[in-house]
This record gives sequence, structure tokens and C-alpha cells, in this order.
Amino acid sequence: YAKDSLRKTLLKKFDPDDASWDAFLPVRKLSSVLKFKEGMKLEAIDPLNLSTICVATVTKVLRNNYLMIGIDGMMAANGSDWFCYHASSPCIFPVGFCELNNIELTPPRGHKGEFRWFEYLKQTKSTAAPVALFKKDIPPHGFKKGMYLEAVDLMEPRLVCVGTVANVVGRLLRIHFSGWDDTYDQWCDCESPDLFPVGWCQMVGYRLEPPHMQLEDKKRKKTQVYKGQRKKKKSKAGQFKKTFGHSPLSSSLFHDHTNKQESDDTVSSTSDLQGVNSKTSAADNKCASIPLLSNLGRPPSTSAGLNPPSRQHLGFTLSSSKESIAAHSLALSSLHSETNPEEWGVLDVAQFLRINECGAYCQAFSQQKIDGKRLLSLTKDEILELIGMKVGPSLKIFDLVQQLRNKVQKFRKK
Repeated sequence: YAKDSLRKTLLKKFDPDDASWDAFLPVRKLSSVLKFKEGMKLEAIDPLNLSTICVATVTKVLRNNYLMIGIDGMMAANGSDWFCYHASSPCIFPVGFCELNNIELTPPRGHKGEFRWFEYLKQTKSTAAPVALFKKDIPPHGFKKGMYLEAVDLMEPRLVCVGTVANVVGRLLRIHFSGWDDTYDQWCDCESPDLFPVGWCQMVGYRLEPPHMQLEDKKRKKTQVYKGQRKKKKSKAGQFKKTFGHSPLSSSLFHDHTNKQESDDTVSSTSDLQGVNSKTSAADNKCASIPLLSNLGRPPSTSAGLNPPSRQHLGFTLSSSKESIAAHSLALSSLHSETNPEEWGVLDVAQFLRINECGAYCQAFSQQKIDGKRLLSLTKDEILELIGMKVGPSLKIFDLVQQLRNKVQKFRKK
């Protein structure tokens, strides 16, 4: 396939059922003078933890200005956890970007004391990628802090959730999901095709994930998860502002990802989309009607082979203040439910921790290459040492591991 596809591309002779290059937006051309080079340092959004911007390194330069990037302090020796960004990607930034814009920068794992780029570059005998390589035009997008919108959860792309704009830095937006901890936030570009105006889901007939509601009484063990439809309100913008304290975003703020004819077709065929979605929902309550999103031009949000964590409302139990004696319900993604935990990879374990609200310890587990088989063999003391001697969280994780062991027994019986 590789040889045949390369031949087609070079000769520009495609089969009728091939998606040829002219069907896609052209790759942005960059300066021919300055180039990214292997070993250059920069700051990058971690694709496995979209709320963080990390110290990173260009590990390899590919053709057509594509780069392989690695997070400093977290890179595997074989390069299996490198990720690919284009040089014009809105997810990479020059050294000092976070400091300049008062954004928290995640230093390399194991770094002690205050992180300073000058000292780190000197220590690692490396150079910073030239600032000119990151020149990005800032469109007059109109997004402001506090605005409400609807956003795709990039760690579980079939979910569209209620969110707010938590921060605006040039063309970079930090999206906060209502009712969720800040660690679930995600940075994205102002022209991202994963952002929609208030009312988009209702218009096209796609399920909108409601805010994650919690009980105010922290002594209660469980969270109160809202599962039904909200009562319909007759008033629109006024009622929205009265309820949430903010006005909804105008649809004019969002990037037009289709041409005018496609946009008209989308609006005019709303009833058809709703019909398709209702049939899908009847067959599968998971609301997996992805064609509704792809029709509007949203490309895949995650790399192939990654099994990112979910923000879906799975009804798991939050730990109480007395975490050491609390029982924790096992939360599994749809993929986890269908696979034997013994066969999980390192990324599957990280996903499992995230959806069970133990995401703060994903890096520790990933760093030690804890896969499913290793996870099931961990003792209380090993977990305690792994996460930095934190008793409460270690007991919670151990409790979840015990429940996984019971799940393995069921798989073995099958």
C-alpha cells in the first residue's frame, strides 16, 4: 500500500475512490530561511493532557515541515511516545511563551526548584527554536473570557459538552468544561473545528453532555449526576444570562469550516440530521452518531492508536474526606468494557486512571510503564511508593485495582 500510494501521489494519478490531495486544505508554507532542527527546545500542548503546556523538544524533522515532538522528562527511549505536529500548528510555542502570558508551564518530570529556561538550556546544552518560526496571525475572533459555548471533548471526541472560555491568549483559548475540575480543561485554537456556538447540538439533533453536577455537601460520598433533559425555557438569551450569569456566544465567532453552499445545506437539512440521529440513538444509547460531526468538517482529534480518557458521566463515586475508608465504584470507558484488563497497554491504564478521577497520577504510572498486567499485580505498598507516599489516593487506586481483578476473573470464565 505504501509504495502504491507514493506512486499515485508522485504521478498524481489517483483511482476514482481515492481521496486525492486537492480535496484537502493546502499545508501552510513557512519561511525557507529558518528551519526547525532536531534537538531544539520549545513549549507544546501535551496531546495526552490537553490542560498542560510542557517543556518539549523537537525529536525529529519530517518532510513538508512536520515535526516529531517529545515531552521532556517523559520520553521513552524508543520514541514510542513522540507525537506529530506541523510547524504551523497552534499547539506549539516558542520558549518563554507561558511566562510572557502568565500561563503555568509544566517543567520536565523530576525537575527541582523553580524552572528557568536560561538555566535549563545551558544545562541541557540545547538551543531554543527561533521565535520567528512561531509567527501566527491572530484573527479578530471575538472570544472573551467567561463566554459559554459547546465543545468537543478531545479526549473522547464523540462527546460534545457545555463549556466556557476560561482564558484567551491571542488565538489560543482555554476551554473549561462546566462542573469539572480545571485539570480537565483543554487548550485549543480559536479556529478549532471542535468548538460550536450555544444551541449547536440542539440545532443538528446531537446529544449535548450537561454540566457535571456535584452535591454541595462534601461529606456525602457520591456525586449527583444529572442524567435527564433540562426543562425547556421559553426565553432564550435573557434566560440563559439569568441562569448562568453570562451571555451565550454568537455563532458569528466560530470559524466557518465549510463553504457557503455547504453551510446552507447543513441548516436546510437539520430535520434530516435529526431523523438520522434519532434512529441512531434508538439503536445505541451511547449517542455515537459521529457522521453529524464529520459532515461539518471536524477531523479526527486524536492520533491513531491512542485511547484517551473520557469525560462521560459514568456515575462513579467520588472519594469522601475520609478517603481511606471510602469504597470506589469502577468506571470504565466503552473500550475498557470490551477488553481484558490484562491486555491493556500503558495508555489504557492512563485512561483508566483519568476516568476514575486519578488523573493526577497518570504521569507516574506512564513513566514506570505500568500496563494492564503490571497494574493488576501492584500491591498497596507499591502503589503508595509510586504516587509519592499519598495514602488516600493510593488506597483508592488499590481499591479500583481489586475491582479490576474481579473483572479479569469474569473474562477468564468466558
